[in-house]
Amino acid sequence: MISFRRMQREHLAQVLAWRSSPHVTKYMNTDVVPSYTDQVRWYEKLDPCYYWIICCDEKPIGLINLADLDLRNCRTSFGFYIGERDYWPIGGFVLPYFYNHVFDRFPVNKIVAEVFTENERVIRIHQEHGYNTVGTFSSHIYKNDRFHDITVLELLKKNWQANPKMQKYSAEFK
Repeated sequence: MISFRRMQREHLAQVLAWRSSPHVTKYMNTDVVPSYTDQVRWYEKLDPCYYWIICCDEKPIGLINLADLDLRNCRTSFGFYIGERDYWPIGGFVLPYFYNHVFDRFPVNKIVAEVFTENERVIRIHQEHGYNTVGTFSSHIYKNDRFHDITVLELLKKNWQANPKMQKYSAEFK
């Protein structure tokens, strides 16, 4: 069973461990210096109302958050990763819960995703969820001594809600 808990200070060590692990940071725009002090500073600057720990059968397995929430233009983006490698296969199943929550609870008409172009699996998952590919930011992120292209995708609320099989994914975000 998938559930979501608001990220708290007590989660910071786990989030830092996930975020600084090579299998997670590989496709993140920025790298994190593994410093708990820096992690606390980061946490103190963010709005925890938009960050949730992803749990599977009550076990914390990853993080998901809203980003760039633009209420004037009714759009947002998000960040997401499964930190526990054994749970990678369920990553695509987590997102429909999140999309339903966002479209039901926030005045959002569009969710935008930016994905490393080489991360074909995540791009495919987004497309299966109804995202349209908008374009590519060429040489957009400099990481690991080279530039990376970023694929930009968008999910419109009307397209998401037109897919009845996805509406069954409901979870409490506490």
